[in-house]
Amino acid sequence: MPSIFYKVSLPKTWNKDTYKNFQNELIKLQDIKYKKFNTKLTPTKYEIIGIRVPTLKKIAQEISKTNYFDYLKLVEYKYFEETLIAGILLSYIKEYDVFIKYFNCFLKYIDNWATCDLCISKYKIICKNKNLFQIKIEELLKSNNPFYIRVAIVSLLEHYINDVTYIDYFYEVTNRVNNDNYYVKMAVAWFISYLFINYRTRTLKYLQGNNLDKFTQNKAISKIRESFRVCSLDKKIILKYKK
Repeated sequence: MPSIFYKVSLPKTWNKDTYKNFQNELIKLQDIKYKKFNTKLTPTKYEIIGIRVPTLKKIAQEISKTNYFDYLKLVEYKYFEETLIAGILLSYIKEYDVFIKYFNCFLKYIDNWATCDLCISKYKIICKNKNLFQIKIEELLKSNNPFYIRVAIVSLLEHYINDVTYIDYFYEVTNRVNNDNYYVKMAVAWFISYLFINYRTRTLKYLQGNNLDKFTQNKAISKIRESFRVCSLDKKIILKYKK
């Protein structure tokens, strides 16, 4: 008997037929109102069914209990939700060499901020292999693909920021990124706001002089001021660093 989750029937084995049935099961979960909301929020070339993220996470968890490598070979990447599920599944891979192989294949399907941020945040294996993944970060930063660059920045934010041994690298990277894409600029601003929370004095010094454009610096300051982890006094002080 197949396992049942959120009214989705999952087979014990994956093949073209069972995968097509799975796609049909996903469509049955469609929430039209959520689809309309998510379509406005998430610019993507993939068709959005309209399934909430907590449900997708739990479906991915259930798929991880099957032979999910067979599943990953069958993903058609027709739907936004398919892409998210596939990306989340990579978080269940335990061996770094295997993870990076599948990660490299998955990268080309990341075309929006939501897929990037959600999936990257799940990859705890990066924390255990920081030096190795830093090589990948450098490769991504050199790309002309804005979402590759965003993947690099979000990886630093999610998996490196608490490691003080990389502190010089954080500011060097944010100073080096030169891409006019909105989602890259927002990722850098977001990262700097977290750097302020973790390394206040160093970040204040950085904001005094850097290569950031006006939009990115001012957006970083805005995000710092929006944080509940920043005191009211610092929220006033930080205003003088606006460009």
